[in-house]
Amino acid sequence: MRTLSTAFGLLSALAFCLPGVARAAAEPKEWTFLVFLNGDNSLDDYSDLNLNQMKKIGSTDKVDIVVIRDRSNQRTTTKILHVEKDKLTTVKDFGSNIDMGDWHAMVDFFNYAKDNYPAKHYAYVMWDHGAGWGKRKSLKPQGLRDISWDDHSGNFITTAQMAQALSEMKSANGGKKIDLFGMDACLMQMGEVVAEIAPSVSVVAASEETEPDEGWDYSVGLDYLVKNPTADTKAIAKTFEQGYVQANGDDVQGSVVDADAVVSAMPALAAFVDELVKFDKLSKRDLIAIMDDTQSFYMSDFKDIIDFTARVQAKSGGNNLKDLAAEAQTAIQSAVHANFTAGASMAQAKGLSVWLPSDYEWSDRKGNYKTLRFGKDSHWTKLLEALYGE
Repeated sequence: MRTLSTAFGLLSALAFCLPGVARAAAEPKEWTFLVFLNGDNSLDDYSDLNLNQMKKIGSTDKVDIVVIRDRSNQRTTTKILHVEKDKLTTVKDFGSNIDMGDWHAMVDFFNYAKDNYPAKHYAYVMWDHGAGWGKRKSLKPQGLRDISWDDHSGNFITTAQMAQALSEMKSANGGKKIDLFGMDACLMQMGEVVAEIAPSVSVVAASEETEPDEGWDYSVGLDYLVKNPTADTKAIAKTFEQGYVQANGDDVQGSVVDADAVVSAMPALAAFVDELVKFDKLSKRDLIAIMDDTQSFYMSDFKDIIDFTARVQAKSGGNNLKDLAAEAQTAIQSAVHANFTAGASMAQAKGLSVWLPSDYEWSDRKGNYKTLRFGKDSHWTKLLEALYGE
């Protein structure tokens, strides 16, 4: 499903100063649930479906549901909507179709919502196309953009830009992390993505695999949230991913990940990689065969990291590599709070993917990869360099 730049400029700044519906200062509610709904692409027709699911529940005295919506028709102005029971109220009209591929729009939306719909906890969902950690620095080819594709501007939000946006949100929130960060978008539940945004978010709900165009069933998760506004964040996130998988049939996957726990797993992964690249227990040929067998997704070089470590453990025999593989597997498993799958093709999807490319893919994209926190801290870059060269 979904994927989402820097042409916002003065127009963006002015747009957020346009008159909106004034809201009197209010006591913070338990939650404000924010959706960055970028329909300026092929998914626009499905935005009504998801908005109707949100309207089915609506805001309450404990929970506000707020959406920024951009449409594919360039003449349709971008709006911020307050979602009520069976009703959408426009609280801000930008007067133009803004660039949702600009990461500043993420921050500006959060700041508007924080000022007008304050809460003890914030959920922030990216609604759009997605393509994982971002294997390209440009728009060519078009299909390899990170998230939030804006077809009119041609822009999108890179993983690094998303991390910057979330960092600014955290600062605006008094140094408190975004409690729940969701990506209703394809292929985004990756170690590379989670590690990059971990300093600014607590819980991540997303999919390792592509999503059907219908995406999440918001009525399921929001129904739980409004009925249980003081519930644990992970329990709330779980209902969104469980509802998504149940609504979309076979060949889908969704998971909930503790971002700090992914970061905490890095030393175990690094120790595992350091032993693996000695290639004395498993040869390079053995390892590439294991990679080929590991659970993969629409992007064949995106592999489930828990399945990968389990396969290395099984092939290693009784030695130090086997023990380190088991420790790395346990560390990552502890970060996955919930994992849901449907269909035989997702049988070994365990909740978090990682980049395991071919030699050509590594040669073509290594420069971008080496900037990522995950590649450095888990020594994953070291693994790929050992396989294919620097």
